[in-house]
Amino acid sequence: MDSFPQATIQFLALCVASRPRCYPDRQRLALLALLCRLGLDRNLRKQPQAELQQLLLVLLEAAQHWQEELPELCRLLCHVSQHHHNLVAVVRLFPDTTARGRHLRRNLSLCFIAKLLGKMQMVTWQEEIQLQQLGHLLPLMKPAVLQRGLQLVQNLQGKEPQEGLPELDEQVNTIRSESSVDHSAKFPPLKKP
Repeated sequence: MDSFPQATIQFLALCVASRPRCYPDRQRLALLALLCRLGLDRNLRKQPQAELQQLLLVLLEAAQHWQEELPELCRLLCHVSQHHHNLVAVVRLFPDTTARGRHLRRNLSLCFIAKLLGKMQMVTWQEEIQLQQLGHLLPLMKPAVLQRGLQLVQNLQGKEPQEGLPELDEQVNTIRSESSVDHSAKFPPLKKP
């Protein structure tokens, strides 16, 4: 039974490779989202994913209206999972060996960052603006800003502000202390033979 998802992927790859333009773009997007969800299966992730990546690549490359379908694909893939590790795994499913693969990975990364920060509505699909958007999102990912956001959420929910914060305080302090440590002291100098 462990080989069933792998056999399904192989069968789909054969179907798509034999008739790449058979599927309309809408069905192709739904199939991409379904395959990404399947790619998050724990048993399947333990195996090499070359066949799944190849199938995803063939589906991407065969899209006829790529620029128009990209925003919809990113929105679909944002709903594949809620967990940030799974979102990273989804981005990694798409090979960066083609221009479309790289383009999708860039856009997905921006969408996932915006989603995790609750700023999904600000994502624009114009490439020249995306770097500016990322510049606005990066400061929101600092530990101190995240901590203030968590405190605000807890205050709005009526919880005691200090519940659950000791763990976050500890992590923030660890990050701060690691960034202020002189890293040259951690590694002894190399000896010359």
